[in-house]
Amino acid sequence: MIHVFGDSFSDEPVSDEEPFRWISLLREKYGVVHNHSKGATGPQYSFREILSVLSSSKVKKVVFIMSDRNRIKFPFIMKDDHIPSAYEVVNNAPLTDEEMYLKKWTYEISMGFKMFETEIKYLPFFIILLLKHFSERFGIKILVIPAFNSIKYNRAYFDPYYLNDNDFKVCNFDLHGVSSLEFKGGEIVDHIESTRLNHLSKPNHEILFNICSNFFSDTTLVEDFHQNLYDKTGKILKRFIYE
Repeated sequence: MIHVFGDSFSDEPVSDEEPFRWISLLREKYGVVHNHSKGATGPQYSFREILSVLSSSKVKKVVFIMSDRNRIKFPFIMKDDHIPSAYEVVNNAPLTDEEMYLKKWTYEISMGFKMFETEIKYLPFFIILLLKHFSERFGIKILVIPAFNSIKYNRAYFDPYYLNDNDFKVCNFDLHGVSSLEFKGGEIVDHIESTRLNHLSKPNHEILFNICSNFFSDTTLVEDFHQNLYDKTGKILKRFIYE
């Protein structure tokens, strides 16, 4: 049994019929997979979820997708899909019509990010430390996979990879980077993005599964993500069509 926590890189529909999704591959190998993921949420959501699970059930295997540290769910946010947009307000980035109400809360949003700037910056590291504690205290194998480049710190002081051992691992890649590098030039093409599951194409779902399998079951499957699957217009490159 595996418990998965995260954002849109790991969430799935209630009735999922896509056998190549990396979560589906985990389910095929390990049987029961409890997926607690929810798109657009941040590390705080996933951490609360794992706390609730630890208090109510026996957990032995965990995949924790570390989402963007700036995804703070302010109390006035109407929909979870709008959580990432709160930070966009601070950066004066464009909002959709449905998200425009956030402009009314610009002062509160800016104040929140300013007041807790340092705490937010190091939030992923604090969560990693607590996950490491859970791993050692309760004998849980935990695989932490960054969704974004949110755990890059001055490693002389904050080195999440220092904590890695046979039962605990922080991966040294981020899924958003993997997703972008499927395209030549690193720019995601919208009409292809709408067809991908969890922002990844089929070959990289398989690689992500391989990484989980190697950690939990000591297999030796290939862990190198595929790059340049599409050109800058979204056209599939011929060398991958027949693989």
